Amino acid sequence: MGGTSTSWSRPVDIKQLHCFTLVARYLNFSDAAKHLAVNQSTVSYQIAELERQLDMKLFHRDKQGVSLTASGTIFAQEVGRILEDLNEAINKAWMAKSGAAGTLAIGFLSSMERVLGDVVKRFPLTHPNISLSLTQPSMQGLNDGLRDGSLDVGVTFSFGLEPFEGLRQLRLCGENVAVVMPPDHPLATREHLCIADLRDVPMVTMSAPDSGSTGATWILERFLKRGFSPNVVRRTSSFETMLFLIESGLGVGFLTRQSALYYSNFKLLARDLEDEDLAVDLVLTWRGDNANPSLPLLLREFGIVP
Repeated sequence: MGGTSTSWSRPVDIKQLHCFTLVARYLNFSDAAKHLAVNQSTVSYQIAELERQLDMKLFHRDKQGVSLTASGTIFAQEVGRILEDLNEAINKAWMAKSGAAGTLAIGFLSSMERVLGDVVKRFPLTHPNISLSLTQPSMQGLNDGLRDGSLDVGVTFSFGLEPFEGLRQLRLCGENVAVVMPPDHPLATREHLCIADLRDVPMVTMSAPDSGSTGATWILERFLKRGFSPNVVRRTSSFETMLFLIESGLGVGFLTRQSALYYSNFKLLARDLEDEDLAVDLVLTWRGDNANPSLPLLLREFGIVP
């Protein structure tokens, strides 16, 4: 015949378990009572109630003192582990409530690692229980993530943001748009350039749905303000492919000055465009009603006190 098994369904008070572990540790009801700052009779009552509920003896009591029964020994080991797990769970819950533990989702556009670099290195050292989840979505993905809350923070250019009520942002720095070209391009000898100098010049741009398409649209609007359209000869959905095509001489392209420096592995020359309406802001953005308790800790790294 197979062995029998039993299960327990009667509730046990956590206070009883705590009282039991102290008596099991000291093997003395009086010492356990002193530790709990209660009367010895209270400890005796709690243990008696626990033994009654469990329907087993946990302690031997005789003239020589107190000792654990076989059942009590096993119970003490298991209860000690359970209480340790419970304390750890409570500590983790409190850390999560205070924001000291959790996850922060950060979205950023290509080349903006340079802005996040110091924070990403420093933040885990001061907040080791907060995990940073870094993603590089398209501009539309970044906007959607901020709107639906799947992103806690975005780092992007201000011209690509889709405003909505409650959206907050901090200007991190200003940048100028530069035209990038191979070093042997006819315009490479010019120290000063503006959009008017680019009439009919072959260009390579990004195409939707990549993050750069927003920038391409923004640039297009500035061409149209001057009465002509850019001479786009190639479009690509890959940022690195765009730079490769420019390097290969198919046309010029557009980057911010700092982005051009970031992609130094490509042999490209950058010249700032001096048009006043080509200045852009690099911004940190987040929802003002974001309930993630870890968010204020990250914002403080950028000098923001919510």
